[in-house]
Order: sequence, then structure tokens, then C-alpha cells
Amino acid sequence: MKKIILYLVVFFLNVSFIYKEDQCKEVLNNPAYLKGKKINGKINGKKILVLEVKNVENEYDRFLLININNGFKCNHHSLLNTNDYQGYSTNYLKLQKDGFSYSIEYGSRYYYNYEFYFEFRKDNFYLKKIEMKSFDRANPKITKSKTRLISSKVSFEKFNIENYLVD
Repeated sequence: MKKIILYLVVFFLNVSFIYKEDQCKEVLNNPAYLKGKKINGKINGKKILVLEVKNVENEYDRFLLININNGFKCNHHSLLNTNDYQGYSTNYLKLQKDGFSYSIEYGSRYYYNYEFYFEFRKDNFYLKKIEMKSFDRANPKITKSKTRLISSKVSFEKFNIENYLVD
């Protein structure tokens, strides 16, 4: 009986992952979603596409979509929105030798710029490093810079950008 329950749990977890992957694919053909910045290339012989996606009907729905050899992954916690973070924008996506990085910025008086580095391992991306720069626009000569290496690798799907921001 325990084996049957275990098999059912594993089956439903796999089905939910497939459903999420199908939802990611649907975004590409949905006119409500604008495609923003993107990068594509090859890492370790695998075709990679990283795409910024914005829902024109819901400002809170903006995220990164990744396609690895036609396997789709979405993370609705990978980007911020302009309603909660004044002056927010995604600066760029960049393909790296071992993964990709992306840069964001936000702020009015207190300005923040972050660059998130993801490393490609075992058919997935993992957060590796974060670089942060900030300054007070009233006194822009004084800047702060910080690099944070991530020792416990966080997969792209589990990454939540708000967990890594300075208050």
C-alpha cells in the first residue's frame, strides 16, 4: 500500500511539472504576454533561450522563461514589478561561458543595481553569485558595492528575487 501511495505522489509531482512546462510553452503564443529582452546560444552543447516575459494585462505578472533543448521552465519570482519597486527595469540578459546573468535596477532616491549569475549544471540553472551596487541620489559620490557568493545552490525554479534584495 505504501508503494502505491509513493508512486501516486511521484506521478502527480511529475504531472504538475509537465503542466507547468506546458504553461510556459503557451506563454510564447499568448498575445497578452510581451516578449522583452532575450538571449540564446549554446552551453555544454545544449540550446539555451532566456526570455523576459511581461503580461500586458497584469503588471505583477512578469518573469523569466528558460528553454533548454525544448524543455521549458518559468519562474514567476525571478523579476520584480514596477508597482512595488519604483523605477524598476531589467537592464540586460547576458550569456556567460557557464550560464547566464541578468541585471535589474530600481529606486528613486536610493538606487539599487543587481546582477544575478546563474550557472548551468545537470540540465538546470543554479544561482551562483549576486553583485549589488547602490547609492543615495542626494549624495551619489558615496556608493556601496557588494558581491555575494551563493554556497547553497538555489535552482532557477526555487529562486525568489525578493529574498536577495537589500532593504
